[in-house]
Amino acid sequence: MKTAKGTIEHNNWKEEPYYDQVPLKSTEARIDCIFHGDIEARALTRYLMQYPTPETCHYSGYLVVDGTLGGKSGRFVIYEIGDWMKGVASSNWQIVEGSATDQLQGLKGHGQYQAEHDKTVRYELSYEL
Repeated sequence: MKTAKGTIEHNNWKEEPYYDQVPLKSTEARIDCIFHGDIEARALTRYLMQYPTPETCHYSGYLVVDGTLGGKSGRFVIYEIGDWMKGVASSNWQIVEGSATDQLQGLKGHGQYQAEHDKTVRYELSYEL
């Protein structure tokens, strides 16, 4: 497997509650992500987020990534699941099998990142074509 590394910018974060009854809160977040590094791409991102406490969040969602990976172009989808606790987001990724197009067809892999709020997000993706 190859390893891709770089950073992610989370832009235009729009998070709206769809359930908000103390102590639980449920939201949907829409984010425009920009990848830099071994992945140069933009990703439309949607998360469902659950806040059992104001200091804790569990989330999952999909990133539709459009750009290049290791110099090859195409689109692919990442399924993400994670937790935000004590100010740190920890996420795990899985590339959705069969989602890759163009030069990235057949792409498989998994990855992760950890990020503090309002800090640079550094990702690592192990993949094979």
